Amino acid sequence: VLGYLYIKIDAAAIVHEKRNIILLFLLGSLLAIFLTTLIEAFYIHRLFVPRIRSISKVLKKAEKGELSARVSVFGSEDELNALIHLVNRMLTTVSETIATLTDTQIALKASEERFRELSDLLPEGVFELDLKGFFTYANLQFCNEFQYSREELYQKLHFTDLLIEEEIERSSQNFKDRLESRRNVFSEYQAQRQDGSVFPVMVNAASIDQQGESTGLRGIVVNLTEKNRILKQLWQTQKMESIGRLSASVAHEFGNPLVGINWLLMDIQSIPNLDESKRELIAVGLNECQKMRNLITNFQAFVQPSSDEKTDYDINRIITDILLLYRNYIESKNVEIETDCHQNLPRIKIVKDQIHQVLVNILMNALDALDEDKRKISISTLPKDNQVIVVIEDTGCGIEAENLEHIFEPFFSTKPEVEGTGMG
Repeated sequence: VLGYLYIKIDAAAIVHEKRNIILLFLLGSLLAIFLTTLIEAFYIHRLFVPRIRSISKVLKKAEKGELSARVSVFGSEDELNALIHLVNRMLTTVSETIATLTDTQIALKASEERFRELSDLLPEGVFELDLKGFFTYANLQFCNEFQYSREELYQKLHFTDLLIEEEIERSSQNFKDRLESRRNVFSEYQAQRQDGSVFPVMVNAASIDQQGESTGLRGIVVNLTEKNRILKQLWQTQKMESIGRLSASVAHEFGNPLVGINWLLMDIQSIPNLDESKRELIAVGLNECQKMRNLITNFQAFVQPSSDEKTDYDINRIITDILLLYRNYIESKNVEIETDCHQNLPRIKIVKDQIHQVLVNILMNALDALDEDKRKISISTLPKDNQVIVVIEDTGCGIEAENLEHIFEPFFSTKPEVEGTGMG
């Protein structure tokens, strides 16, 4: 050991320097963090913010319905660009879907218009009801038939409001049965219009099923007034046909005894030394028998079915036969018949029994229409332009103006039911 060396150093300077180093380090770190953050913010703003803004802008346009806009792709292929591709594909899909839906809506609207127009052209009423029986649809014929507008029907008008009170219970039960698919295919009711008039209808309806559940009722309504009128005419025609066959049979039964009476009178007339006055009476009887035979022959020709075969015929001869057939009836009515028939009429091609029937009906109507004082019927014929005109005039009351439109309607008559058939 040579000795000891003692060195004394002042630590205050070291501590001060240490503090300066730490402060410098902290400042450097903060500066580095700030610069790094600034660089990253610039990088993010440059690469991400424009694309995010572009996505936001396009989505806002899409929200307003501008589906043609697309997000521009730029920068490196990162997750944000992948998102942009997804957004663009989504907009394309949505645009195509909306276009398809638009086409479908246009086609559906056109189909609805077509259905409405076709439905309005139908001669029958078409309707739809909801589950409670209120109207949700009615075509034009239905509205016209019941005298309601569509708006009036749709304003919670129940189907029972269109029926008379006696039909409500039965129609309500049928409505429930049809909703449950227990179909009573055709039902007839007495319907009632807005003005209170009643008319017969036939209803055919079925349940409206959607996804296995009933949502209401759909059906048609047919006005039976015309059908019932035609049926009544048919029944009347059949009745007249039966009467015609019966009348022909009765005429035949009259003809057989008449032949026997005729031969008997002829035998009596041939007896020698017969008193002249009795011979004259027998001659009168034979003459009357001949008239009766002519009447029966004409009557049978009148009631037998029409052959529909046209032949050349003289219209004057038909008029003569009619006046002979109805001579006694006309005389019993105390009617004067005046004839003025042209003697050189051309023969015309006709169905004889049909013309016979027409003229008889006109003559009978003229007889029924005569006044008490003036009782005269004039019958005349004349040629004109290769045609034959028959004129029958009477001194009666004529036809009321409101009945003129019905003159060709079968079985329309202003006479009491037991007197008139309407065939005139």
